[in-house]
Amino acid sequence: MNKNALSELGELIVSKEKLMNVLANNVDGLSDYPSLQAHVSKKHPNLQAYQKLSKEKKKEFYDALDERLGWMIYEMMLDEKMDFLIERAAFLVGDDISKLHSLSLKEFGPDLVVRYLTMICSAVYSQTEERPSYPWLAEKGRWDPAFWSNADKAFIAWEQGYRSHYKLDNWCKENLGCRAPQSCIKFFKTIGDPGQIPQWLEVYGEEA
Repeated sequence: MNKNALSELGELIVSKEKLMNVLANNVDGLSDYPSLQAHVSKKHPNLQAYQKLSKEKKKEFYDALDERLGWMIYEMMLDEKMDFLIERAAFLVGDDISKLHSLSLKEFGPDLVVRYLTMICSAVYSQTEERPSYPWLAEKGRWDPAFWSNADKAFIAWEQGYRSHYKLDNWCKENLGCRAPQSCIKFFKTIGDPGQIPQWLEVYGEEA
């Protein structure tokens, strides 16, 4: 690094405001620093412009965003088989299409809705040519096939009351012959049942 570059770097380091402005235009590069990323992103000109919108304009903004996201999901799911959802809806309303607008989550059933949302997540990754970083797909690092091949059973045990890592670890040792990794509790809380994830079924499902 030459003297001019060092001088400019030093100027940024000693000037918090200038550094924040530079980082605000490169927010994606701060993914390893989530707290800093959240703080800096508020300085981005576009976010500041949004904050200046009136209440009515923010409502218009939300409606447009909601419409766009809904359309994206519709396009992604055109080629997916959703007979399970259609059949459930038909069972509930028959040919009365107007009743579809008032169906509740409870009526659909949480399991079916979770299955549908999981399909959406998989479609998003496939269309962006990115794959979620699931432990059993890792090519490097230490992960236990004995646990992850039975992760659906461990998830059921976790739902049935083995909520702490200590309890679930003991359950796994007694019933699966393996240890429960520390990360599995967070996985269950944030992602859910591995048995509902297509990438898990591809490796460990009955059809695999």
